[in-house]
Amino acid sequence: MGAALALVSYRAAQRDDHRTPRACGWFAAWTLLRDLGENDPAPGVDPDERRAYLTTGRMAESGLVQGLSHALCRGISGDDASDSPIAFPLVICAAWIIVRKAPDPPAAFRRGFVFLICGFYILALWSFWALVTRQDYLPYHPLAFVFYSAAALLVSNYFVRQRWPLGALFKHVPLPAFIAAGEIVAIIILHPFWIDGGKNETNLLRATLTLTSPGDYVLDEKGETVFRQRCFGPIWEPFVMERIRRGLMIDNAVKNCIEKRACVATNRKDMSLAAEHFVEQNFLPVGNHHQGLFTKDRQFVSWQGLWVAGGFLKRSQEDPKRFDFNVVIPAPYQIIAREGGVSGMLDGTPYTGARFLAPGKHSFVQTSNESTLAFLWAQAVDRHFLPVDHDDNPDH
Repeated sequence: MGAALALVSYRAAQRDDHRTPRACGWFAAWTLLRDLGENDPAPGVDPDERRAYLTTGRMAESGLVQGLSHALCRGISGDDASDSPIAFPLVICAAWIIVRKAPDPPAAFRRGFVFLICGFYILALWSFWALVTRQDYLPYHPLAFVFYSAAALLVSNYFVRQRWPLGALFKHVPLPAFIAAGEIVAIIILHPFWIDGGKNETNLLRATLTLTSPGDYVLDEKGETVFRQRCFGPIWEPFVMERIRRGLMIDNAVKNCIEKRACVATNRKDMSLAAEHFVEQNFLPVGNHHQGLFTKDRQFVSWQGLWVAGGFLKRSQEDPKRFDFNVVIPAPYQIIAREGGVSGMLDGTPYTGARFLAPGKHSFVQTSNESTLAFLWAQAVDRHFLPVDHDDNPDH
């Protein structure tokens, strides 16, 4: 559409016709408003059936399909972008002005075409796409840079003509040069190249691969573990959280985690409240940005947000040697202590090492020296992963 309007304006400029661009603008505005006024983008299809189709099965596990389905459900996010489409006619009018101000028809065509592409893209992005990220602006900025530079040069030339103090400076060094220098300084300050910003993610991925086997499931936020199966298909994004809140999507992350015996979880800051509470109650952190652990090759590795199924044991008020705890995820566990070996009776039988524990309540009677005890997924212990210190917790 942008190319067609630019071509029509170009031809009109060659003929010095003032009415054609106006008619073209009015026609395009009427078409856009008519299309935007249609509430049902798929006539004949029930909206509830469409939403159910897009949010069930394997299709719901695709971030792209989730974004499209969310875009169809207008007003589902907190930010209402329904006002943006009315700006499309304004872009057409602005393009017509640019075409009329151009010195010659070829320049008019180029400027109008680039402006319409930029304007339609950015407005369509703000109007119809639910989850806007920085990557979505990559096609826009290289083209819009032409207009950024023109605006900066216009301001610079204005100061030069006014003979203001800055004018003398801009006469020798234009304003775009100062902007470019400022951007370089900002990049160095905000994103210093000598600091590895992906170190935490790299260490998290390395630790996850060391801790788990190819057949193990993990509970992560957005697939950041990459090479391991996810027990919950949808990624935790704002529109997913809103769909869960509105009952358009079932939050079965906890159920899947238990059924698939996912004993490893990652960052939980973007998870749903149910999933976040589940991880806090039934997992232990084995590393963060302040602490870390020694892996099998004795290298100290620190990262942020790796959790393993388990928990610290709390002493019984009646018997200090007795510890009662609850297991949610059925898996092999070990009773561990930082001070050394552990001995005692687990569920009435002598504890000799890793044991499969079914969901439910269990008890451990300690016969070794008193120490802080924890039960942890046996595979993590075998691969030399230990929980971080929780000595500041009075319940331990």
